[in-house]
Amino acid sequence: AIIFLSARDDSPGRLRARIDDCTFSNGVGDAIHIYRNVDAIVRNCSAHDVFRGGVTVTGGNSIVVVDSFRTDGDLHPTGIDVEIDGAGYQGSYAVDIRMTNLNLAGDFDVAVRAGQFYGQHIYCGGSPVYVAGRDGEILIEDSELRYALEDPMKIVVPHRVTFRRCRLVAQGSFETSARVDPGIMVQWNAGGSQRQNNSVTFEDCDFDYKRPAQRNSTRPAAALYNNAGNKDDQNELVFTRCSFSSAYDYGIFLNQGGMLTMDSCTIGGPNGIYVGSSNTQRAYNYRVSIKDMEMKQSGATAVEYKEQERNEIQVTGKSIKLKPVKGLSKTKVKRIEK
Repeated sequence: AIIFLSARDDSPGRLRARIDDCTFSNGVGDAIHIYRNVDAIVRNCSAHDVFRGGVTVTGGNSIVVVDSFRTDGDLHPTGIDVEIDGAGYQGSYAVDIRMTNLNLAGDFDVAVRAGQFYGQHIYCGGSPVYVAGRDGEILIEDSELRYALEDPMKIVVPHRVTFRRCRLVAQGSFETSARVDPGIMVQWNAGGSQRQNNSVTFEDCDFDYKRPAQRNSTRPAAALYNNAGNKDDQNELVFTRCSFSSAYDYGIFLNQGGMLTMDSCTIGGPNGIYVGSSNTQRAYNYRVSIKDMEMKQSGATAVEYKEQERNEIQVTGKSIKLKPVKGLSKTKVKRIEK
């Protein structure tokens, strides 16, 4: 690291640091590396061609404020890397991080083990975009994140993750091993865990896709792909007043089970949601609640769903087209018209 900040871990005190109006370039590690027990403010700085990141935060019991930071590079996008893997005072992994007014050529990586991350007015021009919050809270507002289909945005083991008034833009074309080519992938569990009572929320967000004229993939493109989950785990995807570009073949693709709530969302493409389920080795059933969904294309399918008696769909308000996929038994479908 060009600058490395850390304090001893057997004392409650934090190292206080302030870095203003600095430029970092051509580094083989980090521009600014913030480890444990640090209280740091970074303002009006930039980093160019720094291999790991412009600002990297890896230690617990730290307070970090970053404002007006720019990264780019001819070889490395540089970016931001929050990856809390070192304990601070009394074994704490908790952090309090606030990052605003970031302009990143690419590489936005935020993994909060405990504590909180707040971001506002963040522009990231390309992959990788990675968000993880095992027991922490992440809120990102008024931002634009861009990512390539060959390296989709990933949300992994989230606890409370919220995007508010954001523009989320996929670019390019690539055939993945999944049933669809996703812009965003959500994975609730890792390493054999079975996490419960977590949420990923999108409020007033736009999901866009810069679809090339010729895609080098035969699979449909989806704005968001949710990996396996079960409704009883109470891991919930929530979309409120969101819009999905007509360039997507599907808005949301729930591969096997899960919980999904949508309120006042607009779907531009031919398919709104696919919800699958499986009951072979273990139960992967779903609970879906939809209110006032608007389909822009005439005759478009709002919900395509796998039939199974433990699955649940509730539709409130506007009448939308549902398309069942035959299963062993019937899904419970309830329509409530205003």
